[in-house]
Amino acid sequence: MRMVLLWFLTVCMLSLAIIDLEAQRLPNSLIFWVFGLCAVLAFLDGRPLEHAAVACLSASVIGVSLRWLGQKLTGSEGLGWGDVKLAVALAVPLTLENLALFLSVMAASAVVLLTWAAWRRQYSGIPLGPALLAGAFAAFI
Repeated sequence: MRMVLLWFLTVCMLSLAIIDLEAQRLPNSLIFWVFGLCAVLAFLDGRPLEHAAVACLSASVIGVSLRWLGQKLTGSEGLGWGDVKLAVALAVPLTLENLALFLSVMAASAVVLLTWAAWRRQYSGIPLGPALLAGAFAAFI
């Protein structure tokens, strides 16, 4: 059952990465699917509800902080709300150790991409979803 869920999650993640690269959007419908699949994975793995709550809160604080940093570095949106919602959804099934890995990779890749965009003066159209998804994939494995 877990492998089937991971397969569906991988398909959703790849779809989100392609859509973000093409349209710089992360559709809520796919993010909600990711959140649902991650919640079921957390339940099947026996994760306590408190861990999921800490994961969601941590991802949202980091995501909003990166959004603020992006606004300061580039003068534009930086990290979009879709990226923040995706980070929260992907954090749900992770153990605390994997959550730290995911949030570290997420923050580092976002800071690198935002700094690169500020250096190039490219202030819009920076797809950060694939970086988030790569970090989540590393944490899931």
